[in-house]
Amino acid sequence: MRVWSSGLLLGAAASLAMVSVASAADLPMKAKAPAVQYVKICSLYGAGYYYIPGTDTCLKIGGFIRIDAFWGPSAGPTESTNMNVNWDAPGEAYFNTKTRAYITFDARSQTEYGTLRAYAHLGANIDGTTAGLVTTPYMDRAFIQLAGFTWGLTDSIFDGYSSTPYHLNYVATTNGSVGATGVWQWRYTAQMGGGLSASLAIEDPRRRDVSSAIAGTVHSGDDWPDLLAQIGASGAWGRAQVAVAVRDASIVTGPLTTASKVGYAASVGGLFNVPGMPGDTFGFQVSYGKGATAYVVQNIDNTGGIFHIGKGSKDAQGLWSDGVFAGGVYNLATAWGFEAGYEHAWSRSLKTSLAGGYVSITYPFTGGLCGAICDTSLWNVGSRTTWTPVQNLQLGVDIMYSHVNNSTFFGVSNYPGKVRGDVNVWTGMVRVQHAFWP
Repeated sequence: MRVWSSGLLLGAAASLAMVSVASAADLPMKAKAPAVQYVKICSLYGAGYYYIPGTDTCLKIGGFIRIDAFWGPSAGPTESTNMNVNWDAPGEAYFNTKTRAYITFDARSQTEYGTLRAYAHLGANIDGTTAGLVTTPYMDRAFIQLAGFTWGLTDSIFDGYSSTPYHLNYVATTNGSVGATGVWQWRYTAQMGGGLSASLAIEDPRRRDVSSAIAGTVHSGDDWPDLLAQIGASGAWGRAQVAVAVRDASIVTGPLTTASKVGYAASVGGLFNVPGMPGDTFGFQVSYGKGATAYVVQNIDNTGGIFHIGKGSKDAQGLWSDGVFAGGVYNLATAWGFEAGYEHAWSRSLKTSLAGGYVSITYPFTGGLCGAICDTSLWNVGSRTTWTPVQNLQLGVDIMYSHVNNSTFFGVSNYPGKVRGDVNVWTGMVRVQHAFWP
């Protein structure tokens, strides 16, 4: 009886199991959920990179928001590249504002030739001017790099020192750096070990064109690019370099005639960590040029010619030019200058800098014109203090004093009521900036 009962129970259990399997087979199958692609961190190139889903390319997106208020005329030497300004002109605005938004894209991937990199740096300004608020979109970096080659818009290899570490005003008059806007170039850099490198480049000559004469002549069309070479060294101590440039300084002198000249420039400079002073840095650049004025001097009107700065009772006149054409003779101008700066770290979040420079442009005596009466020089000195109360938030204040030495090219002032003489200019800026991944 027990055997029969046990067999009966086992049979019933087996029957129920088979019915359950058959019933399950009749049920519709659920669709398989697609795999979720999560963002994967890329640690090959530092913080902030992630893999673009489905690729082996690493991308970092960054940028900043910058809010500036500065004191100085709307066309003055604080932010503008135009040196022609009358501080006392009716309606001239002394308080000006700038709002800037930047965004950066840095994409990198590994290839059999090394790292392939594409970088873009673009944004927009809203400036307060005498004409009201003016919006200006722009792009100052856009380049591709592979196997030591760089193609595109980026820093010039001529510029070993930029005033940016020591001024909020991103353009210093006595420095020829084009770092604020970048320059189109094709270059090759060879790494030689031990921090040594050598670079060759061609650059767009229009970035540093200055009118090469006084009487209505212009460049002959930039028939070939600027040619540059640089040797640099870098390490835990900082970086240093020597660079040279050769350019076409020819001009059009008539409907069918040109005057052909070759200009050149050289520089030495760098940025260094100060031994025994954690966080302190020192930087400088000394430049010399003949027929290449804009390699030495920045913050100029690239159309060249005579500029006027009027302030108080004085009008300081000067001449920006690569050379002088008069009496059928064309000779190149000589320019030299330096910019230097020191920044002291009071703490990890508070820093103060002191920076300044000098520039001189001298002209040959040509056909009864120029010589000493056209020579131009100026100098400036400034200080910046920045405070970083929290990470990536910077509060800063910057002041700059500039002295423009009056040349004696013309005996008459360009501005009514003023006489020829040296001009002293104070400018200042206050900045609030929040950066998110540089």
